[in-house]
Amino acid sequence: MVVFEGCATIPLKPLSPSDGPDLIGKWRGERHGGSSGSSYTHPVELEITNENFGGEITFHGTASGTVSYPFHGKVEDGKLVCYWGSGRWVKLNFHKGDGKFKLKGDYQWMQWGGTLSLRKVTK
Repeated sequence: MVVFEGCATIPLKPLSPSDGPDLIGKWRGERHGGSSGSSYTHPVELEITNENFGGEITFHGTASGTVSYPFHGKVEDGKLVCYWGSGRWVKLNFHKGDGKFKLKGDYQWMQWGGTLSLRKVTK
C-alpha cells in the first residue's frame, strides 16, 4: 500500500479578524521568485505573536543574508497583508482544513517578487 502525504488540498478560507487565534505561532516555508531573468527559492519564516496579526518575518538568502522585519498584518479582501512602504508587501491567502493551516500568496520586495508558501509548525 502506498500513502501520499501532503497531496490533499487544504481549502482556501477568506480570512477574518476572528481567525487571529489560528494564525498565532510559527510558520515556515519558501519564497519563489526572480529578477532580471534569474529565479530562486529561499526559506522564509513568519512568527505571529498576537491576535492582531503582529510579529516578525524573516527572509533567508537575500543579498544582505538573513534579514528580519516587523510584521504588522491586517485583513484586506480576505487575505493577510503587510506593507513596508513603497514596493514592499506580502498578500497571503489562508488555507484551513483538517487541523492544518497554510498561508500562500504573493510578495514584492522592490525589484524582487514572487510567491510565498508557509505551513504552520507551532502554536
